[in-house]
Amino acid sequence: PLQGTFKKFSPLFDYATREGMPWTCHFAESANETDLIDILNSKPSRLGHCCYISRKPDIEQRIQNEKIPIEVCLL
Repeated sequence: PLQGTFKKFSPLFDYATREGMPWTCHFAESANETDLIDILNSKPSRLGHCCYISRKPDIEQRIQNEKIPIEVCLL
Protein backbone atom coordinates (compact mmCIF):
# COMPACT_ATOMS: atom_id res chain seq x y z
CA PRO A 1 0.00 0.00 0.00
CA LEU A 2 2.99 2.34 0.22
CA GLN A 3 4.17 2.06 -3.39
CA GLY A 4 2.38 3.45 -6.39
CA THR A 5 -1.18 4.70 -6.31
CA PHE A 6 -4.62 3.19 -6.68
CA LYS A 7 -5.52 6.01 -9.09
CA LYS A 8 -3.58 4.23 -11.84
CA PHE A 9 -5.88 1.20 -11.56
CA SER A 10 -9.15 2.90 -10.65
CA PRO A 11 -10.53 2.81 -14.24
CA LEU A 12 -10.31 -1.00 -14.13
CA PHE A 13 -12.11 -1.21 -10.80
CA ASP A 14 -14.69 1.35 -11.92
CA TYR A 15 -15.36 -0.83 -14.97
CA ALA A 16 -15.72 -3.95 -12.79
CA THR A 17 -18.18 -2.13 -10.54
CA ARG A 18 -20.24 -0.88 -13.51
CA GLU A 19 -20.38 -4.44 -14.88
CA GLY A 20 -21.63 -5.81 -11.56
CA MET A 21 -18.43 -7.63 -10.61
CA PRO A 22 -17.90 -7.64 -6.83
CA TRP A 23 -14.37 -6.99 -5.64
CA THR A 24 -12.46 -6.67 -2.39
CA CYS A 25 -9.54 -4.39 -1.71
CA HIS A 26 -7.05 -4.58 1.16
CA PHE A 27 -7.60 -1.30 2.93
CA ALA A 28 -5.95 0.82 5.63
CA GLU A 29 -3.21 -1.74 6.19
CA SER A 30 -0.67 1.00 6.73
CA ALA A 31 -0.91 4.05 8.95
CA ASN A 32 0.34 6.21 6.05
CA GLU A 33 -1.87 4.89 3.29
CA THR A 34 -3.07 7.75 1.07
CA ASP A 35 -5.39 6.07 -1.46
CA LEU A 36 -8.34 5.37 0.82
CA ILE A 37 -10.74 7.91 -0.72
CA ASP A 38 -9.85 6.79 -4.24
CA ILE A 39 -10.53 3.18 -3.30
CA LEU A 40 -13.90 4.03 -1.73
CA ASN A 41 -14.86 6.11 -4.76
CA SER A 42 -14.49 2.98 -6.90
CA LYS A 43 -17.22 1.27 -4.84
CA PRO A 44 -15.63 -1.92 -3.48
CA SER A 45 -17.98 -4.74 -2.44
CA ARG A 46 -16.02 -5.20 0.75
CA LEU A 47 -12.73 -4.17 2.34
CA GLY A 48 -9.94 -6.32 3.66
CA HIS A 49 -8.40 -5.92 7.11
CA CYS A 50 -8.73 -2.16 7.82
CA CYS A 51 -6.05 -2.38 10.53
CA TYR A 52 -5.56 1.40 10.80
CA ILE A 53 -9.11 2.55 10.15
CA SER A 54 -9.54 3.90 13.68
CA ARG A 55 -6.96 6.58 12.87
CA LYS A 56 -9.23 7.94 10.15
CA PRO A 57 -12.66 8.62 11.69
CA ASP A 58 -14.02 10.30 8.55
CA ILE A 59 -13.17 7.23 6.48
CA GLU A 60 -14.56 4.91 9.15
CA GLN A 61 -17.83 6.87 9.15
CA ARG A 62 -18.10 6.69 5.37
CA ILE A 63 -17.62 2.91 5.47
CA GLN A 64 -20.39 2.66 8.05
CA ASN A 65 -22.69 4.99 6.11
CA GLU A 66 -22.17 3.03 2.88
CA LYS A 67 -22.48 -0.30 4.76
CA ILE A 68 -19.32 -1.74 3.23
CA PRO A 69 -18.45 -5.08 4.90
CA ILE A 70 -14.95 -5.52 6.31
CA GLU A 71 -13.19 -8.87 5.95
CA VAL A 72 -11.17 -9.53 9.10
CA CYS A 73 -8.72 -12.37 9.74
CA LEU A 74 -8.97 -13.37 13.38
CA LEU A 75 -6.03 -15.08 15.04
